[in-house]
Amino acid sequence: MRCQVMLNDGSKHDETGKVCHLPVTIFADANVNGDEPLLFQQLRNSVQSKKAWAFFGIQGKKTTDAGWSFQSPFDFFCAEASSTKKGKELEENADELENAEAESIPQSVLQSRNGEQTEKFENEPAVETTCALLKSMLGDTKVTAIESKTTFWQINWCRVHLPDKDADIANNDNSRLWMLVAVEDETGQVKVFMREQAALSLAGADTKDEFDSLPADDVLEFHTKA
Repeated sequence: MRCQVMLNDGSKHDETGKVCHLPVTIFADANVNGDEPLLFQQLRNSVQSKKAWAFFGIQGKKTTDAGWSFQSPFDFFCAEASSTKKGKELEENADELENAEAESIPQSVLQSRNGEQTEKFENEPAVETTCALLKSMLGDTKVTAIESKTTFWQINWCRVHLPDKDADIANNDNSRLWMLVAVEDETGQVKVFMREQAALSLAGADTKDEFDSLPADDVLEFHTKA
């Protein structure tokens, strides 16, 4: 099972002064009878009672000017921190931090190694994954099996969001569709680049020109597919 929590340690953005939030997805095994893990119950209770918790084993590094990569080793764990000085401080300011104008730590976006689509990958097998796990691989994973060559990942039962209205939706010479879109499933959201064939298929269009005309008529829509 998995849940997403928003971590807040009182940190503020250097330039905007806004409180910083860090979204983290936590995975845990369900109980034998199917009940949610004890950890999830404890985290929910801590939110309701405004109790501070300490998270151990989360490693983060800056990968680009605006991107970060976070991961956790197998020895990740968390514990209630109400008895610590920092924990008491956070609990005293819990309402203020919760209601403050905030911004999430920006996530990394992996630039495609094949932006001009000069290679063909239709017959390559893909490994089934989730948005949360794929997001964790957008930075430098240090995993040789992933970093040494191009790898293929498949997300099932997801929603593909339309690109922003003012976003670039074509490659540099405007010869084919190539756009950054958000893909979302029950585990979270990740931003990836979409190829022309996929964009046409989801929009029900046959050509790039037809796709380009859809936003002007307010009929552009991506149909949900597995």
